[in-house]
Amino acid sequence: MTQISGLPTNASSPVHCQEDVRPDAIRRNQPAGRYFKEKQMESTAITLAISNIGVALLIIGISIPLVMGKIPMNPVYGIRFRKSYESEETWYRVNRYGGKQLIIWSIPLLGIGLLSFFLPLKGNGLLTTLIACAPLIVLVPACLSYFYAKKL
Repeated sequence: MTQISGLPTNASSPVHCQEDVRPDAIRRNQPAGRYFKEKQMESTAITLAISNIGVALLIIGISIPLVMGKIPMNPVYGIRFRKSYESEETWYRVNRYGGKQLIIWSIPLLGIGLLSFFLPLKGNGLLTTLIACAPLIVLVPACLSYFYAKKL
């Protein structure tokens, strides 16, 4: 007979713990899949929230130099439409307008990200899909900037 933690045990018999350390769902004899699905949904909400907040802050950070007129005409960074390249003045006007629009439309995305921490996403596929697609909101300022550039 061997001894573990001061308790005599037989090598062929199972070792019994004094405290049940299993998750509540498993301890109550609920299916383990349900327990892990609930935990997965919680992590989904956290992931979506952090992603939306990160995207919103990134867009705001990228837009500030555009609004301030610090980005010269280039083929990589800025609001780049055919009309934007007509002159330096047009470039800066379109980029200021587009940068402001990006910042304005990033604020709802930031709010959606913060709200995602508190929304009941568990079992709500439609709401989860809508929140996952929230970064597509940047298409609105892109379209507004395009129409603004066409008017110039």
